[in-house]
Order: sequence, then C-alpha cells, then structure tokens
Amino acid sequence: MRMTPAQSILTAYKAGLSDGRVEVPRYQTQAPSDAQELDDKAATYFRDLLGIAAPNPRPPAIQQTPARRWHPDPVRPSNNVEVRITHRHPALDFALDGVPLMRIGRSLSGPHRGRQSRFHSLKTGRTLRAASRPEFENFLHNELDPRVVTFVEQPVRLQYRDRQGRIRHYRPDCLVVRDRSWEFQEIKLEDDARREENEERWPQIASAFNGLGYAFCVLTEYQLRSEPRWSNIKLIWRDRLAASPPPDLLCAIAAALQQSEFLSVGEVLARFPDLRRKHIYALVRKGLLEIDFTSHSLGPGTFVRLGRGLRPSNGYDGEWRDERI
Repeated sequence: MRMTPAQSILTAYKAGLSDGRVEVPRYQTQAPSDAQELDDKAATYFRDLLGIAAPNPRPPAIQQTPARRWHPDPVRPSNNVEVRITHRHPALDFALDGVPLMRIGRSLSGPHRGRQSRFHSLKTGRTLRAASRPEFENFLHNELDPRVVTFVEQPVRLQYRDRQGRIRHYRPDCLVVRDRSWEFQEIKLEDDARREENEERWPQIASAFNGLGYAFCVLTEYQLRSEPRWSNIKLIWRDRLAASPPPDLLCAIAAALQQSEFLSVGEVLARFPDLRRKHIYALVRKGLLEIDFTSHSLGPGTFVRLGRGLRPSNGYDGEWRDERI
C-alpha cells in the first residue's frame, strides 16, 4: 500500500533515517535594485497609458429598415374579381355587410401559434388576443393613439392571386380604423419581415388590399419601439389604473380646456392642486385627454387637449356622469 508523504516522513523518522525535519526549497529573491527597476518600469507604463486620450465612443448602429407601407390609389381601383375578402371577424359588425363571419375558437398554446396574452381595451370595449409580444405592443399604440377610432385583431381573410398565378389566402394581424381610412397591419420581427419570401409577398398583399381601397403596412420592433413615442406610451400605461378625479373636477378641467384649447401639464397641475401627473396620464389612457406622443418626452411642458370623450361634438354636454368613465 502506498503511503502518503506524511506517513513516509514519519516512517523514516522512526527508523532513524531522518531527523524529522523537512527541507523547504528556497528560491532566490530579487535584489532590491532589480525590484525597484521593475516598479519604475510599471509606473512608467501606466503613466504613459494615462496620458493617452480615451477613444471616442462608437456611435450606435442605426438599423435601416425599409418603409413597408402602401396606400390605395383612388384613381385606379382594382377590377380583379379574384381579390376579395372571404371572411370577417365577428367584431367587424360595423362594416363588410354580407361577408361571412369567421369562427373564433379557443386559442391553442404553443411557441408559434395561439394566444400569448390578452389585451383589455377600453376603446373597443372588448378583450383582444395578442399572439406575440409585438402584437401586444401594437395594441398599446392603437389604444392610446387619439387618431385611431377602433381596431380589430385578425380582422379578415383575404383571397388573392400571386405572381405565379396561384390562389393565396392571407389574414392580417390587425385592422386600424381612423377617421378617414382603414389600414390592415402585419406585425413581424424585422429578421422575419426581411426574409426573401416575405419581402416578395408584401407588395402582392398590399396590391390586393389597395385594389379594395384599403392601406396596408408591415410594422416591426423598430417602428413599434421608436423613441420618444415608445417611452411615452409605457409611461402612460404605467399609470393607467390611477383613480379618476371627481366629476365636478373633471368638468372644470373640460371647461378650462374648452376655453384655451391647449394647456401644458404644468399649467393643469397649477390650476387644479388636487390633481397629480398620474391622474392626467390616466385620463389620457381613457381617451378623455389627448397628448402628443411623438414630438418630445412627457413632462411639465407637454401640451394637453380634450380627448374624444370630453368633446362637445362627441356628446359631452358639460355634465359628467360616472358611468362614462
């Protein structure tokens, strides 16, 4: 049986072959002059490094994304009978009369299909299904955008013919209804949107929708998260659950904005000391006030005006009732 080093020393000591002392090897130490010379060289090296100016920071890479947006040409409407909308979402009860309704079943869970989250919309009065995180972010944009009247997810089923002459079917991710236009939207990650087969079919789908009189666009994370709009939307959404002011205070705010049309957030807070900034943001989320998300970051200088819910043209008579909040 092999012995450990300690056992070997103990056995040799008992046998009289060793005096029990272990010789530790000694290494030659540097002379003081050599050590001082090394310290001087190190000091000179680091002193030279400190004398070198820091390099300029590399500018962030700007992602150049194509503008994938197509508008209809009212002068040249399409007469292609093979381009048509075959089915519509049940929430599209305000248009496309005569088009059969889709059957909306339960969502199947999975990484590539089915509902990933739900979005509770005050603007539409219903709960929408978002199949991906970018689709949820697009719902945020449409919910808070004052120009958007309503929006529907997975709105229609389109039939069109591709360049090879084959009949294709396509279902967009969202329909956005504004005062004077309809726009069908496809929501993709940029890496997926720029794939060769997708870049080839976007113009074909756009041509089909344009022929029916509708706009079409492809939105990626670069459009959805453009600044300062994206940070402003997240700030509004963070305070969405703040309590609404009392009806009398809300009527006073509406009267002040009807006289001045525009007031800054700081001026509103100065006129109404009981308000906080989060209350203003909550009113923006409910569509009672409007702000500009795109120009500047939100702050005391941000201008506020009446939203759709407080405009006299939309039925507001100067007396606020709780059930309308």
